[in-house]
This record gives sequence, C-alpha cells and structure tokens, in this order.
Amino acid sequence: SLYCLHPACSANGRLHLDNTAAAKQHVDGSMPVLPQVRFSTKSFGIDAAQVAAEALRVVAGTLEHADMSDIIAGRPENEALEALRLMSAALATAQLKHLNLSDNALGEKGVRAAAPALQQQGLEFLSLQNVGCSVHACKAINELLPAASSLAGLHLFNNMSGDEGAHHIAKLLARSTAMADFKMASSRVGPEGGISIAKALLAGAPALMWLDLSDNPLTEEVAPALSALLAAQTNLKYLNLNDTSLTDEGVTGVCKALTGSAPQLEVLELALNEITPTGARSVVMAIAHKQQLTRLNLRENELEDAGAAVLARGLATLPALKVLELCANQIKRPGALAVARALAGRKEARITGFELLALDENAISQEGIEQLRQVLKVGQMLHLTMANLCCSQCADELLAGSACALLPMKAAMCCIASAIC
Repeated sequence: SLYCLHPACSANGRLHLDNTAAAKQHVDGSMPVLPQVRFSTKSFGIDAAQVAAEALRVVAGTLEHADMSDIIAGRPENEALEALRLMSAALATAQLKHLNLSDNALGEKGVRAAAPALQQQGLEFLSLQNVGCSVHACKAINELLPAASSLAGLHLFNNMSGDEGAHHIAKLLARSTAMADFKMASSRVGPEGGISIAKALLAGAPALMWLDLSDNPLTEEVAPALSALLAAQTNLKYLNLNDTSLTDEGVTGVCKALTGSAPQLEVLELALNEITPTGARSVVMAIAHKQQLTRLNLRENELEDAGAAVLARGLATLPALKVLELCANQIKRPGALAVARALAGRKEARITGFELLALDENAISQEGIEQLRQVLKVGQMLHLTMANLCCSQCADELLAGSACALLPMKAAMCCIASAIC
C-alpha cells in the first residue's frame, strides 16, 4: 500500500494502492504532496515493483519517510532482489530522513540492491531489523553509508552479525556524530564486538538518548568499555542491557558509571544478568536520585530476599517510578514485603500513580500475598500483579529444600485505588 498523508486523498488522510491498476490510475492523475509512503507487508513481484517505482518517482520530491519493511516475502531470490532494486532506484532522488527495510531477507545481496535508498545524504533514521544482517551485510552497510553525519538512529535486531559484523557497524558509528538512538539487539555480539561498539559510540556519539544492546553474550568483559561510554552520557533516557551475561562484575562496572551520569534516565533494563545481592547494591547506587526513572526491570536474576531488601532501601529516592519487575528472583515473603513497604511508603506513589509491581515466579506463600495486598492498599498503590506464585505449601517445601514446581495461579490484579481486591 502507498499511504498519503494529504487530507484530500481519503477520509482518513491515506491513499491505498493495493494493486497494479489502482497504482497506475493514481500515477496517471495528479499527485498531491506526499511526505510518507508505506509498502509494509505487501509482497512485491517485479511487475508490481515497476508500478510502485513509477509512483515513487512522481512523489520523490516531497518524500521524507519510506517504510519498505516486509515487501519481498515468499519471493524467489532473483525476483526479490530485482524488486528491491527497482523500488530503491526510484528513491534515489528523494530526500529521505527515515528508511525502514526491516523484515526483509536481505543479506549482503539485498543490502546492495537497496543501495540507492540507503545512500541518502540527509538520512536520519535507518531500521534493519530481522534482515539477515550477516558479517558481509554489515560490511556493505558500512561501505554504502560513507557520510553518516546526519544519522541519528540505527536499529539492528534479530540478525546474525556476530563480533565481526559488529566491528563493521562500529566503523559506521564512529562517523555518526549525531547518533542518539542505537539498537543492536539479538545479534550474537560477543565481548569483542561489544567493546568495538562501545568505543565507537564514545568517539562518535556524545549525546546518546537510547541504547539497546540486549540479548547479546557481551559478558563482563565488555564492562570497562561500556562503562566509559555510559559515564560520558548526559542525555541518556533508555538503557537496555537485558540478557547480556554481565554478572555482578559487569553490572557493578556499568552501575558505577551510571552513578555520576544519565540524570534523565527513564528506563533501566537489567534482566537475566545473574545479579545477586552483591550486584543489587550497585544497582541501588546507580538509580539513587534518578528523578525521572519510571521503569526498572530486574527480572530473572538471583536477588533472593537479601537482594530485594537491598533494593527496597533505594526505592525511596525514585519519585517517578511506575513499573518494577522482579519476576523469577527466588524472592520469598520477607523480600517481597520489604519492596512493597518501600514502594507504598513513598509520598510520590499516590501522585504519580504506580502501575506495576511484577512478582511472578517467586516463592511467595498465600499468606505473603495477602500481606502484600494489605501493604499496597494502605499505601494506595495502583496495581499489583502476580501470577505463577507458589502456594504456602510449596513455599514451605522450598524452604525445606524440596524440589517444587511452581503452581500456576490465576493472575491477580489488585486495583487499590478503586478498592477492588
């Protein structure tokens, strides 16, 4: 589909060209100002791509945003590559600011086929998520974007880039002096690649606002380079390091860097990093007095009651906190109550509207659940959600060291403000 933002095009301000005849009819007529096109989820063969290319050439002078995600699904390789070439060539004369090529099986051949679209002098945002971005594809991206000074956002996700691919992306980042939003998640990046990325961002991107390196086996080896990068960030609002195998050692380094930086941080994601009570102390230091922090995710770590108690002592300094995720942390009733009391005791909780305390998959007895509800009710907290907690018998067995499968319970939502329990 081709979507037009001009109000004259349709009742909802969009123009739909779902087939060749419709496209030809519109191309033959007068074309209004068109700043944005979206072809997403329509699979283009060569014939359809030729028609789309003709339409794109007509509106290229006003085009700024092009969503070309998922446009070659199910096509043989030669046909898919030719369709990409045709549509990308039509964008060569546009002044694109945003380009989305996600969810296309590009690989290196596809990246090079899309070269005319990629080589936009004023390109500000590029999304290449789930595109088979191999080592060679990463190298091609670096080669095709020699002048990247305007690039402020680059999203890479669910690719197979590895360390070598990350090295090529790092070369691009070192030239991207306007980079504010970088994501390279689920891309098999290990310590060497992570270090290259961190060093490149430190050299080329002094004003990051959004950083997502989640689901990569970075390990604690990346911590020194990553810490140096984070220590220099004054505008960072979002940091996602979920499932990066940092362990206590790496988390401690990262959190020390955050202690004196990122005053505007709003979201901190540190799930699945094997954080113990020792690492929890570093997390508390990092979030202290982060006045704008709204979300803290520590799910699937190893906090236990001791770590939960440590965390509880730091919650009073977070006036804006709305979401706290502590699922699957081997927390029992004492730790859960310590967190709940700390949250309920904040004066700001009643003003900002706390939304979620997630305690799924912990060993909290039924009695503990009832106590949690009472604590949060007194504190007028908005929501408490818990699912897959242990019943009291299971909790007793866990305390005795017996094996226990978590018994699923119906998810409970306690809307304290409305007195619904």
